[in-house]
Amino acid sequence: MAEFWGMKRVGKRAIGIVKNAVSGSESVKRKDDFLWPAEMKIPPLRRCNKDDFFRPIDYVCVEEIARAAFLVVKRDFYVSREELIKQVAKHLGYDRVGDNIQTRVEEGIDFLLRFKRIST
Repeated sequence: MAEFWGMKRVGKRAIGIVKNAVSGSESVKRKDDFLWPAEMKIPPLRRCNKDDFFRPIDYVCVEEIARAAFLVVKRDFYVSREELIKQVAKHLGYDRVGDNIQTRVEEGIDFLLRFKRIST
C-alpha cells in the first residue's frame, strides 16, 4: 500500500494502525499479505499496466494468478506447464518470464492442482 501511495518507508506505528483497522473491520479481510473486500470470493483478474502503476508479481495474489491459469487452460484445453506459465504471465500483462514471475505463476498453478481445478 505504501509504495502505491508513493511512500518510500513506513514505520511500525503506521503498520500497526493499518493492521488494527483491518482486524476490526467487517468490510475488509486480510488473506495472507493481501487485503480483500469481505464479500469477495474470487479476486478480479487485472493486467499489469506499465502506463499506470507497475505491479510487481509479488503484488498479485496467488488466487488471481490461479484464475488466469484456469482461464488459459479452459481456452487452450491442453497446454504444457512451460507454455502455461508464459501464457499466464502474458495474460497478467508481463512481457517476459523471469525467475520471480515463473516462481509466482507456478504457485498459482500448484494452487489449482491442489484444489483439483485442473489436472496434469
